[in-house]
Amino acid sequence: MIDTSLNQNQSIDEQQYTPLVSKEVWFELESNRQLLEPRKQVISSILRLISALALVFYTPFVMVLGWLLLIFGANAWMRRFLRAYAEVLARHPNPSSTSPEVAEIVRGYKYAWLFNCVVWGLLSGLSQFWLPEGPRFVCIIILNALMFLSITRTHVDRWLMHRVTAIFIGSQLIFLIMRFIYIGDYTSPGSSDPHRLVSYLIYLALMSYLLWIVGNRFEQMHHQHLNSEYSKLQLIETLNLSKAQLRLEQQALVASNKLVQQFYSGAAHDLRQPVYAMQLYASMLSDDASLGKVLLPKITQSCESINDMFNTLFDYQQTHMNDTELVEKDIKIKETFRSLALHFQPIAAGKGLEIRFRPIAGSITMVPLYLARILSNLISSALRYTTKGGVLVVARKTNLNLQFEVWDTGIGIDDSKKQHIFNEFYKVNDIEIDNEGLGLGLAIAKQLSARIPKSEISVRSRMGRGSVFTFTVPLDRYKAHL
Repeated sequence: MIDTSLNQNQSIDEQQYTPLVSKEVWFELESNRQLLEPRKQVISSILRLISALALVFYTPFVMVLGWLLLIFGANAWMRRFLRAYAEVLARHPNPSSTSPEVAEIVRGYKYAWLFNCVVWGLLSGLSQFWLPEGPRFVCIIILNALMFLSITRTHVDRWLMHRVTAIFIGSQLIFLIMRFIYIGDYTSPGSSDPHRLVSYLIYLALMSYLLWIVGNRFEQMHHQHLNSEYSKLQLIETLNLSKAQLRLEQQALVASNKLVQQFYSGAAHDLRQPVYAMQLYASMLSDDASLGKVLLPKITQSCESINDMFNTLFDYQQTHMNDTELVEKDIKIKETFRSLALHFQPIAAGKGLEIRFRPIAGSITMVPLYLARILSNLISSALRYTTKGGVLVVARKTNLNLQFEVWDTGIGIDDSKKQHIFNEFYKVNDIEIDNEGLGLGLAIAKQLSARIPKSEISVRSRMGRGSVFTFTVPLDRYKAHL
């Protein structure tokens, strides 16, 4: 017997892939990661030491100590955000840029960077007001080195890079002008050399231009690198999705092969029963012709069972074929119901059941085969699982759609089985019910319904009270003038 619980969709183990984020979001994530990546501070430590040595011999110790405290404090503030980001990465290897925690860390780190630049800018003030020309030149070289070093780190964020550059250049310019204004002397006490001031201003302008050129170049290289990496990620994602799709298709093929095997096995088993019975009756009839009145109805019933099974198989094949050549027509609902009544009233009477049809006037635009087979399969299922009472077939129009309903007073459907009744080869195992058939009727009806846009088949049922199957069709297919 066929496994009545088979569900083809359950054999496909779909693998979910986390989709690649948008290009803009990924750029922001990667830029933040590079900005907050811990680095050794060997060069900056050496520059702090040289600056301190240059200041300590000419500048009041309190100022030197205060400046060093600010430098180390700014550095500690920046490292605190680096540690916080490292902790976030430890918990979430791929944190979202929209995460409030990450956004707060990035924002705080940028302000710590700016504060650190302001403190380094104070070195220009100390050197302008306290150092002689030689040590002052050393401090200028240190500041210039820091400006270019900062670009190697801040170029990943245009906003931060431009503000850091502005602080370094602006602090030198401000303290240079202050020295010229308040001391009135640029080189040494007792001599005035405005040419030195002009030269320094030209130097700062040149440095600003060079920093702008170098910064933009670094930024372009950064974006080119990110574009290249993002393209690689897109390629990897495409390959992964292709592999996943191939795996799903392979699983679907295996499931389909299993379904076909069960189909042939079940069909052979179910067809063998009426054929064997017919052979047995024919043999009995040949031995004793007087049994004709008893055996001929049974032989006829076996032939009808075989015919119904073959019709079901042909319908099943039709649902798996291309229907582009099938043409929709205006089908008169009353004529369809009249044809169904001629076919099913004798069957219902043979089981001692009553079947009634209540059509409405008008027509429906549809492939004729679809409407006839859907209603036939729903009625056949209702008659099979009804032992007393009867079946009612109704057509009704609502404000939104046209409904074809098949009511029965059968055994009903348990809630746990409702999700399976439309599966291929599913049969309700009940000792009181004749389970002859392939278990394809409702599956075929569901598949044919799926070919009609915006239509569906639903079911309501109560155990021991009966069921109602509803075939719903959009109202725009209905014409009431016929």
